[in-house]
Amino acid sequence: METACFYLYVLATVFYIAYRTLNGTCCKTGEEEADMYKGLTDFISYSSINLTWFSINFVMVTMPPLSLFFLQEDKMVNSQASGSYKPLIWILWGMHLLAFAL
Repeated sequence: METACFYLYVLATVFYIAYRTLNGTCCKTGEEEADMYKGLTDFISYSSINLTWFSINFVMVTMPPLSLFFLQEDKMVNSQASGSYKPLIWILWGMHLLAFAL
């Protein structure tokens, strides 16, 4: 699960940088405002706060379905209890989707 979180974080970074690059290239407006600080620094250090929040939200939204659909069924059952963790993960996923939408 830790490995999946790491690779989801890397994938989120790739998606964010690709989106910002394509948005800046294809969707230019007539009036462009120059930000000198952005030109002097690296893009990742310039937008590190936005990148961090996007990555956290991306991992929180994609990890529950990854757990639901790709984990083995026997790892989702608590041996001391009488049920499965699946309903909790469905609720958790719904809460993260709602938080992401808001």
